[in-house]
Amino acid sequence: MSKMDDKDSDEDPRDKDKKYKVCGLCSPVCSVIFIAILIVLELGFLIYELVVIENNSFFDNSFGLVYFVLILPFLFTIVVLIVFFFNYKDPATRAWIPEALLVAAISSFAIFIWTFIYISSMYDYRSVAVERKLNLGPRLESIENEATTEASQAIEKAQMRERELRDRGYYRQDKGMYILVHSIVPLLVGGLALFYFFALKDWCQPKKK
Repeated sequence: MSKMDDKDSDEDPRDKDKKYKVCGLCSPVCSVIFIAILIVLELGFLIYELVVIENNSFFDNSFGLVYFVLILPFLFTIVVLIVFFFNYKDPATRAWIPEALLVAAISSFAIFIWTFIYISSMYDYRSVAVERKLNLGPRLESIENEATTEASQAIEKAQMRERELRDRGYYRQDKGMYILVHSIVPLLVGGLALFYFFALKDWCQPKKK
């Protein structure tokens, strides 16, 4: 009988309270599981993006370096979520959920902002050179330009870049399209993480005795 009483005392009545259901449909625990899966998938996507950036010889090292730094806060979020899943009834682990979601949201938005700033302002070319596959070999050495006029130098430089793109398996992508394609996932998951931060904040507070 005492064991049953202890089990009942461990259960938080808010877990089944309709007041704390997200959008009146999903329980708080299921909501945490859902957003956690999305964050893990986003992290996998961002790591893949980082590998692609590092293998693209047309990107400066600063692009990948800052991108890597902005991914690191996701480790805090993942650790908090893992600890929560192993002991989701513990108020101490539950209390860290809002902070973990907020960190994931801020990191996602920061990655979008950094991608937008680098591609729109710091990237040297009018269009983005995107690799068709990874590990295409070493970077090409720069070729001396022997043209005598500025116009011919510009033309020859453009022709050299086109040859390099073709020979190394790159293709052109408009800057705006690149930013859009590579920002959908961070913006979507970041927005959902921010939504669940507000939706679960009250549920994560220690229950009143």
